[in-house]
Amino acid sequence: MLHEWCLTPRVVIRTVWCMTSRATLLTAAEVAQEFRLDPETIRRWAREGRIQAITLPSGLWRFRREDIEALINPDPERAT
Repeated sequence: MLHEWCLTPRVVIRTVWCMTSRATLLTAAEVAQEFRLDPETIRRWAREGRIQAITLPSGLWRFRREDIEALINPDPERAT
């Protein structure tokens, strides 16, 4: 299940429209499905800083779809 979230400084608000930015956030289980890994591996990668994560006020972690897609399909032109 995908969620639409609006990110504002220090606050994460669930919404469809936002004036600042709009991002699709994934759970560790959804990211694990993309990589065909265990969700705990994704959480460990986030703790180690190997992938970027957003911590919700509840303490749960979410991952921006754009960041995950960049890991899966790296842009060769961005590599310097």
